[in-house]
Amino acid sequence: MDYLIKTEKFHKVIIKRRYLRKINIKEITIRNLLAYYLSLACEKYNTESSFNKYLGINYDLRYYVSINNMGSYSYLSLTLNSVDPRFIEDESYNIELIMNSFDQCIKPVIKGKSFDNKLFKRAKEIYLSNLLYSLDNEHKNAIDFTINTYYNNTNGMVSDGNMDELNKITKKELYDYYLSILKDEHVDYICGNLDMDVNNTSSITVKDDYLFQNKGTFEPIIYHKANTNQCYLQIIYDVKSYTNSKDFYTSTMINYEFGGKSNSKLFQIIREKYGLCYHISSTYYGSRGIILLTAVINKNDLSNVISKIDDVFNNLLDDFDINSSKNYFKSMVKAEKDKMSYLINNKFMDDYFTTKFPSKNETEYYEEITMEDIKRVYKGITKDLLCVYGGDSDE
Repeated sequence: MDYLIKTEKFHKVIIKRRYLRKINIKEITIRNLLAYYLSLACEKYNTESSFNKYLGINYDLRYYVSINNMGSYSYLSLTLNSVDPRFIEDESYNIELIMNSFDQCIKPVIKGKSFDNKLFKRAKEIYLSNLLYSLDNEHKNAIDFTINTYYNNTNGMVSDGNMDELNKITKKELYDYYLSILKDEHVDYICGNLDMDVNNTSSITVKDDYLFQNKGTFEPIIYHKANTNQCYLQIIYDVKSYTNSKDFYTSTMINYEFGGKSNSKLFQIIREKYGLCYHISSTYYGSRGIILLTAVINKNDLSNVISKIDDVFNNLLDDFDINSSKNYFKSMVKAEKDKMSYLINNKFMDDYFTTKFPSKNETEYYEEITMEDIKRVYKGITKDLLCVYGGDSDE
């Protein structure tokens, strides 16, 4: 293990390994397929059923693999959750068993110089079913289209993968890709009430180039025809502050009041007061430096909705409840600190990405924000892209 995060607050032990590499758009599909394969079975328990049985009999060990992004970097996370041995009256169930189990889980079934054919097909089936499911999510498709247009494949692409590419991937190609993953930068964590020594052998270097700052070339208003009953309106605001800036916390607060909370200004005015949308909200993407507004509307109301949204934004600072926002975010930080995943994720971010503003000071950063900070950051926000997706069905 590279990092030991010692805590007595929880009843669990978590072991996590992360493989990190720069995002390559062309490898998104094969990278996701690998995650599905790695989550199905390990070298010692080479079928789904035997693997699941093994995890279950060891006091409900839970193993999962996921793909996550931090800006322009993608990390493959292999995680084992376990019950803390202190709470199990069984001498055979101890930290050594848990650590050995993790070592077994992260080693996939290999037949000869390739992956197992049955498990490879099963991983493809599961992945394909999820892609098919996402095709029916018109709102998600609208968001993906808008983000891809804004960055024009320069970076920041949102994608779950491509079915045509998935069908072409062979198990040998997937195995070769797995071998390349083993050469990536990586780091291990173990979190829990453990009395042990660890050596820091992480191969990850600090990343200063993870932000999405290169925009594509596009028209300020884009109409994308799609045969959908509802119209999906997306507006991108360039906030000009990122996760490596102290203004990140100010921008988070601005977005919270704008459209990030359940009773936001957008919700109160566009949906409740005027009844002009089925849904409306906004999200601040710190590594991209943008606020993305999403709304589900009737296309006939488009011009009125846009006008009312502009009014909301232009008058956002009227009655801006900065104290309420501060209290919300301080309470959120306090609540998140009661999660083991929060401790590991913040350790990862503090060491390799967020070098200027460590997570342990989040509460202080929110407390220090003034209305002058709010006004200064707000003044620099510009509306960059408006995308009207679908709403062209005759039904």
